[in-house]
Amino acid sequence: ILTMGLSLPTARYHEATQRRDFLDNVVDRVRQTPGVGFAALSSRIPLEGGNNGYVMVPGKNNPELAKQLVEWNYISQDYFRTYGTPLLRGRDFVQEDMQRSAKAGAKLWSLYIAAHGGLKEIPQDLVFPAIVNQTMADTFWHEKDPIGKVFIGGPGREQVIGVVGDVKEWGITEKAIPEAYFPFTAGVFEDE
Repeated sequence: ILTMGLSLPTARYHEATQRRDFLDNVVDRVRQTPGVGFAALSSRIPLEGGNNGYVMVPGKNNPELAKQLVEWNYISQDYFRTYGTPLLRGRDFVQEDMQRSAKAGAKLWSLYIAAHGGLKEIPQDLVFPAIVNQTMADTFWHEKDPIGKVFIGGPGREQVIGVVGDVKEWGITEKAIPEAYFPFTAGVFEDE
């Protein structure tokens, strides 16, 4: 596995569609390189950690869950296949998820701007797909199947479409923590 970092200059790529098009083109070109099996984008690579926050699960009022950090990663299609992370239940992201997340993200961002940064509630119709790791499924939903369940955090209101195996994000000797994966298109919607 070969990884590399990429940062787009905002002066040239100031619109979300420009950033998405550029990133899609990079992944397509890498996939076409002889000897490459799979290629994907992510906001973080394993063992890097550090992009996290809290989530809220509607109907759960457990104060311990409110203090549980969840690692967040914005990814493209084939991310799990590229790293060999097993899909345990549900499904992986498809192109429709990427497109839907881009549209929902743009709408959410415009509502946020219109509210002058004071958006108090995420509209019920703005739902992003999410994939969670086994530790997050066990932590927030215990023995219940999390597929179809909703949580709030990351780009907005998320609906779980899949569960994957755990990946160590904070070091090889550290235990896995809850992690949620979102379409990378949900993370590049803010136009400058």
